[in-house]
Amino acid sequence: MFENMNSLPYSIDDLYWFVLIAEAGSLSAASKRYDIAKSTLSNRLSRLESILEIKLLNRNTNASSLTDAGKLFLKEISPIFQQIETITSDLSNLEIEPKGRIRIAASGTFGKLVILPLISEFLREYPQIEIDIDLNDKKVDLIAEGFDFAIRIGHLTDSNLYAQHVGMVRRILCTSSQYAEQYGIPNKPEQLQTHRLISHNRNLNKIKLFQAQQTKHIQIHSRLTVTPSEHALTAVESNLGIAAVAEIQVATLLKQKKLIHILPEWHLSQEDVFIVTPSRQYRTLALRLCLDFLKNRIPEQIDSLKIN
Repeated sequence: MFENMNSLPYSIDDLYWFVLIAEAGSLSAASKRYDIAKSTLSNRLSRLESILEIKLLNRNTNASSLTDAGKLFLKEISPIFQQIETITSDLSNLEIEPKGRIRIAASGTFGKLVILPLISEFLREYPQIEIDIDLNDKKVDLIAEGFDFAIRIGHLTDSNLYAQHVGMVRRILCTSSQYAEQYGIPNKPEQLQTHRLISHNRNLNKIKLFQAQQTKHIQIHSRLTVTPSEHALTAVESNLGIAAVAEIQVATLLKQKKLIHILPEWHLSQEDVFIVTPSRQYRTLALRLCLDFLKNRIPEQIDSLKIN
């Protein structure tokens, strides 16, 4: 099947660099990401376009975009290189126990409650693998900061990352029994305006509540702002007011009746949970095992921390 490979007018390298340029978003971005001169990449791309006799990338001073032909070409050849990487990784790790270090980034609350228990189980199963996990609400640059992947919640803005959806989480309103005894509890969303509210964003002046097909926008004023958001629960437990907290953070406390669920028929917005990785990267056996493990287990862990 390879008897005519020597007669191909282009090299496999030309195809590979086209994929990397396309996934980086521009020649400049690819040059910076892979530490290759922009002129070299441009020459590679021009050579490929000349051989194929078709334009693959629109270029201008400020940005680049794939042509329709470029999009089709990328769609067809990108899986080939992904398969090659998988095969070579499998061969290099044949009959070798998975090992290596994996760097993960996740938000503080979600990482503590969902990811760390799973990582503990994963490490017991694979004793030669090491993991560094950064639990921080700050968004990290995976490539620049050397992370293998991140767990992100909410809307994704970086189109250069490959994302796998693994679940959904939501925020609910809670307060302490002592606060409820002293100030009462709201029975309608509008009554929140008369209560002491705790926020994680000093610029927040409106919240959106959902109930089946109904949505309400409530103007609010928070007397107390606490950052990062995970510490709003501490303020609630200190009887300082009502706060919107992650359901997975308080489900156990609610079941133990240590907190009160405010307006239980309403909830704040639900947010998607993603595992995000650089769109193209060499994945070791250890990394692939970890990604597959978390992809399968995160939904179960989230469900175990819900109220119902």
